[in-house]
Amino acid sequence: MNRLFAGMTSVLFLAGLCGAATVTAYLNPDSMAGFSQWGNSRCNTANEYLCVSEGRPANAANSLLAYTRFSQKKEIMGLQNLACANASAYVYSVSLNYYAKHLNITSGSNTGLYDSFVPVLKTNGIEFSDAYTRVGVVDVWLPQFALPLTTVKSYRYYNLTFFTNPATSAPFTLAEVNALQFGMRTNSSAAFSGSQVAQADVSVVYNNDGC
Repeated sequence: MNRLFAGMTSVLFLAGLCGAATVTAYLNPDSMAGFSQWGNSRCNTANEYLCVSEGRPANAANSLLAYTRFSQKKEIMGLQNLACANASAYVYSVSLNYYAKHLNITSGSNTGLYDSFVPVLKTNGIEFSDAYTRVGVVDVWLPQFALPLTTVKSYRYYNLTFFTNPATSAPFTLAEVNALQFGMRTNSSAAFSGSQVAQADVSVVYNNDGC
């Protein structure tokens, strides 16, 4: 992850030398997008995205949560659009951000520490959520998804950064950013998989010249 941030620093430094205006926009969930398999705390089930859609700092009063011994559970959400009139605005990076902690179930048949989840990104009609993603008849290796995010006892931020679109291996376009869906799933390879997520958003670093 340190290499990712070092790379980001270099990109922003070079952009500054060229006179480009780089800004970071945080895009909140604004809809459900096909999967709402996680539970919710103090939220409206029909609009679960509202549990994790808020400005910073995060409000831990509402949350989405899941725990499972083996099966996958997914929560996928749509995003606000990035407000920019320049369709050719250059996108430097896209980060999936989660404010999360582990679940410690202490009674009943589900007793255990549920402390991991896998980020999910859907772009160009393809869902990326594991170390291997099936594209046509080709298995594509995605190092970003080699390991799930492992949460700890207290809330903290977790993130996964992309400098290119995993579906195209090219920088994200503005149209692709505005079509993104994202979320999380339980880690099917872990006996005790799950977490509690109080905020989820996507941050976009881009050149806003002409926006």
